[in-house]
Amino acid sequence: MYQIIVLYGVPTDSEAFDQYYKDVHIPLVQKMPHLKSFSVSEGPITIIGGGGPYYRIALLGYEDLKSLEDSQYSSEGMKASMDAANFATGGMTALVMEVKDSLQ
Repeated sequence: MYQIIVLYGVPTDSEAFDQYYKDVHIPLVQKMPHLKSFSVSEGPITIIGGGGPYYRIALLGYEDLKSLEDSQYSSEGMKASMDAANFATGGMTALVMEVKDSLQ
């Protein structure tokens, strides 16, 4: 499985961020093809040992790397990616990683 982790910095207006994210951005992400899971943090994010402040974290899960790439480069994926400029006033970082279940 592959995941995209999106780390959103603290926005200039948290209420506007929350409203836009819920009403506009989440529905855009939900339309992306091949998406197997989509989770969003709620409440304060604590960074163990200090570090940069993050306001929200989103996790997008895909079956494999090809599905992730196809989703990101689809028209729906491009719309969702471009939409970040409309609300992520605190900046954002996106990470891609392969995930394996280590409990098995």
